Amino acid sequence: MLAKVKNMASDRIGIIAGGGSIAEQVVHHCQQQDTPFFIVCLKGFASEKLAEYGPHIWIRLGKVGAAIEALHKFSANKVLLIGDVKRPSLSSLLPDKKGLALLKYISKNQNNNMGDDKLLSLIGAFIEQEGFQVISSQELLQDQILNSQAGALGRFQPNEEDLLNIKLGQQAARAIGCLDIGQSVVVQQNIILGLEAVEGTDSLIKRCGQLKKEGDGPILIKMCKPQQDMRYDVPTIGPQTIELMHKNGLS
Repeated sequence: MLAKVKNMASDRIGIIAGGGSIAEQVVHHCQQQDTPFFIVCLKGFASEKLAEYGPHIWIRLGKVGAAIEALHKFSANKVLLIGDVKRPSLSSLLPDKKGLALLKYISKNQNNNMGDDKLLSLIGAFIEQEGFQVISSQELLQDQILNSQAGALGRFQPNEEDLLNIKLGQQAARAIGCLDIGQSVVVQQNIILGLEAVEGTDSLIKRCGQLKKEGDGPILIKMCKPQQDMRYDVPTIGPQTIELMHKNGLS
């Protein structure tokens, strides 16, 4: 136990932050645990609030060298990639020297389908080659994760038709997950209304809200990809997603 506390005390965490509120949760955890942290805020994605919490730098996506230099200067030994980032076009990146090296590394190691999971895994591997350990948000935010006990979390229970729709959605989610396309599927009356691709879960919910039929509403199924690296893009459903589902008639 003493050894574990000693290891935790030696952590210096670099947070590469995209959009959403989860980066703030990571920062709050570090503050509560007195763990030194440094935030690399991605321009156009990260919340401006992050700059209020502690040491940070604002960079655009192509400035990989500036981010790595700042993390080394801070003496970070662990790095966390967190938050939403929309994949940019190559022409908009304007990479620095280290950014070009990352693009070359990705090009050399890519396969026929460069989905989010594969891309993030390659970015993580590149970061680890720079001397950092890439960690999962779950390693820090264990108190934010629901336990894995099966069953409904609230007072609403799925009926027999719901369970059939869920089963179909699970099969479809595994299929698109294997192809590294997306994590979410919407099913209604044993018909797949939509599959998540690059647009993200929120856009899928809004689109399927317009496609829904009369009767019991559509159901959103969101799952880990079979090959999911749990350090990146862990599928989550938070309060904002629940509110959006309710607004668009989904369960």
